[in-house]
Amino acid sequence: MEKRFTSAEELLALAAFYVCGHGTEILLEDDCDLEAPEDVRAWLSLDQMHQDYGVEPDTMLTGLEAHAKRGAIRLARDGVSAGSVYVELRRDVRQVQGYRPWSIRQGVRLLLDMKNNLSPAPLRLV
Repeated sequence: MEKRFTSAEELLALAAFYVCGHGTEILLEDDCDLEAPEDVRAWLSLDQMHQDYGVEPDTMLTGLEAHAKRGAIRLARDGVSAGSVYVELRRDVRQVQGYRPWSIRQGVRLLLDMKNNLSPAPLRLV
């Protein structure tokens, strides 16, 4: 079976981006909850993600950089604060080969579980 994401970092990074982009901890229940690319953009505080969800800043950055290399997102670093990055979706994830909405929902659920437990469960990519 083909993996939707090649690494845990990619899954967590995109899920965190959606959580921050929506401004709330929603569970994406169907495809219409995934907004158009031009509507999904956010400044992410890597330190805040670590504090809220236990995701290491290096993990987030690795995942975001992998998406940026494929052209799925635009990534920029804050010149003043090294712990802040700007992320903007460049393509609709429903149209990009290898992305499935349920995979993003899986990542959001994982983030919320990590927040509740502050000890990440083993992540299996399917």
